[in-house]
Amino acid sequence: MVPLEAIVWPCTLRCNGVCVHCYVRGRFHRELGSDEGRRLVAEAAEAGAEMLSFAGGEPLLREDLPSIMSYAVDLGVKVEVVTNGFLINDETARLFSRLEAKVLLSVDGASKQVCESMRGKGAWEKILVAAKTMRSVGLDFIPVMAITSFNVHEAGDFVSFSHEVGGTTASFLTLMPSGAAKKNRLLALNPEKLRHALIEICKAADGLSYPAEVRCTPFAERIVNSKHVKVWGCYYNVMDLNPVGDVLLCDVLDLKLGNILEDGGSKSWRKLYSERVSMGLLDWRRLRGKCALCPTKASCLGGCRARAYIETGSFFNPDPLCPL
Repeated sequence: MVPLEAIVWPCTLRCNGVCVHCYVRGRFHRELGSDEGRRLVAEAAEAGAEMLSFAGGEPLLREDLPSIMSYAVDLGVKVEVVTNGFLINDETARLFSRLEAKVLLSVDGASKQVCESMRGKGAWEKILVAAKTMRSVGLDFIPVMAITSFNVHEAGDFVSFSHEVGGTTASFLTLMPSGAAKKNRLLALNPEKLRHALIEICKAADGLSYPAEVRCTPFAERIVNSKHVKVWGCYYNVMDLNPVGDVLLCDVLDLKLGNILEDGGSKSWRKLYSERVSMGLLDWRRLRGKCALCPTKASCLGGCRARAYIETGSFFNPDPLCPL
């Protein structure tokens, strides 16, 4: 069993945004209170997690977020926050800096028009203010684009945008058909357009000698040819939770495998990892279709297994977004 690197916890359902691709909306109905949240942090530390990622919803809508994040750091757990930036001010930025928090700033576009087509009217200016505020206190942040049909044409430009606003890396992930995104099929990506976007990301990163990363897209390793672009597949050393601490097979799937508050951190991690192994999710020999003949199947593992399951009903069919 591999060590537990991180736990992802969508700590609140509340949000001040109206993102058309939200993977949380409509899936959950309750969140933990402060005491339960601190217990969750303690279990994360007990399990040996290196990092606890606070997602949402919008995490900054939790009034107790500063104290819970500080508690995690006191227990030796690094912290990450995934935010739309709307509530970031000088005080918040300085807190994150003091905690040495990793900040992921959701943007989803390189222009006002595209950003707001994804995240709602007024989002663009608030994001730019957040970036400026974080930069002014020396806080590193990573701009993020979830690639959809609405913004795929701006992927290369997003690398330049991230560089211009002072982000440390341009981060991309491909659309996950979960929550609101599952209902809005207009967002669905065309695999060939995704291939072109990956090529444009490489060109932009090379032109600026600026780092970029592509997450949840393991097949991209056969397309990306830049030393500046890192490709990440499925995070099998990560535990995904829902807002009340239920352990999920993946954060976009509602397949529950116990609860971290009831089972404890270490037991929850052992159970999750064992389940992934017993289901064959780490076994490339179970792959079907074109994946069975692919030369990179042992490293790619068939692309995103969750996306394959959602779209085809099987974990072992090819990732529908793979253009290869």
